[in-house]
Amino acid sequence: MRSINFMKSDILNLSIPNLKVFSRDRRHIGRTTGKTRQCRLEGCRGTRIGVRWSDGRITWPCSEGLKYVFLALKII
Repeated sequence: MRSINFMKSDILNLSIPNLKVFSRDRRHIGRTTGKTRQCRLEGCRGTRIGVRWSDGRITWPCSEGLKYVFLALKII
């Protein structure tokens, strides 16, 4: 099996649209919108990433609270 060399920082810096995002309990799957914002929490240097969920909601989880799993992100 051929491995794909993506680093977590590459995925988050590129803001790739349509990247899968799994909810904390893995019951819901969303897709990144390609839009980003700087996290406004005091002391946080993360980036908030736009995620559209299957019900149409858009949320902005911080990259510091995301875990990279093979070609997807998971909220931790």
